[in-house]
Amino acid sequence: MRTAVVRAPVRRILVLAVVTAAVVLGRSPAPAGACTCVEQTVDQQAADADVVLVGEVVDQAPSGETEIHDAVRNRIEVERVYVGEADAEVDVLAGAVASGACEYGFSPGRYLVFARQDDDGLHTDWCAGNVALGETAAAPVALGSGEPPVPLPVPLPRTPQEDGGSGLVGWAALAAGAVALGVGGTTLWRRRRSPVA
Repeated sequence: MRTAVVRAPVRRILVLAVVTAAVVLGRSPAPAGACTCVEQTVDQQAADADVVLVGEVVDQAPSGETEIHDAVRNRIEVERVYVGEADAEVDVLAGAVASGACEYGFSPGRYLVFARQDDDGLHTDWCAGNVALGETAAAPVALGSGEPPVPLPVPLPRTPQEDGGSGLVGWAALAAGAVALGVGGTTLWRRRRSPVA
């Protein structure tokens, strides 16, 4: 009987500890580990960024960088630009996964991205303020209405020299060769048909 009385409070304490730990860990804004970010408003995050945009991550590839923060090159199709200037497609360097080293790992999908410009391109990390938006969510009202991205340049038609001889020059050479073959074949055919003197 005494054992049951002792176990009940211990059980309650264990349940309370587990629930408290779950709430605390569930609310943690940073990845597990040593990463801690200074809490900022959207305006402060935008002020710290060189480029703020909404776009969709459409391709990811290893960047070749040695820094774990920049391990993945994320190709983003840009919908709107709120700070700075961005082309219709940009590459943003980030981590492979969220980690204790403040890496930010993108997955395919739409994001609000806060990035800094460096010599080798745009970079972001966990503390920048990036947010997964899903298919329909909009950027925070504090950012304003934004601007469309800079359109990608339309490729100019290639000259025949750039095509390595193809194009009009290539077709003209092919036509001239066909005419020469036709004339040569006709001459040969006439010689064979003409009577021998």
